[in-house]
Amino acid sequence: MLGHPGLSVQEYDWIRSEGNVLRGIVLVVPDHSHPESPSPMLRYLDDALENALPDDEYAKLTAHDAEIAKTTSHGDFHRCLRCAEWAVRLTARPEHSHLAHLVHELRATVHEFHETGWAVDFGIFTPGRTITDVELTWVDDAVKVAKAAAEKSGWENVPWESLLQELIAIEP
Repeated sequence: MLGHPGLSVQEYDWIRSEGNVLRGIVLVVPDHSHPESPSPMLRYLDDALENALPDDEYAKLTAHDAEIAKTTSHGDFHRCLRCAEWAVRLTARPEHSHLAHLVHELRATVHEFHETGWAVDFGIFTPGRTITDVELTWVDDAVKVAKAAAEKSGWENVPWESLLQELIAIEP
């Protein structure tokens, strides 16, 4: 059998490609083959939006509860990255250009992922991996941008619900 007990082929190949040797080393690798449900990332976003949205928009959020309940943690990295992209694109709109300072670092992160292309590989080849605090800050930043945009133009002009629907649809 190729690989190493307790490691997926992708994890083993990654370790080997990094020049690490598995001689006599016991590696403890969490088993991420069983995804969490519902998606921890979507639960996190749901909580953040619940705290940010006014009552009329909150009703729209709760309408998606059943859909969120059916999601899994597969794709959570991509969901977090999509939040970052969404925030950057929202601030690129002329009516929200005054918010560009909120996404300065986020813009650089998104650019780096798109330029190197490793984000796609990293997200796809580690199915069910746990999202990190750094990735959750991308979600926080997206909510912060949405709130700031809504302060100027109203929540009805912030496409948060279409982002949520897109994130729910990300499943392998």
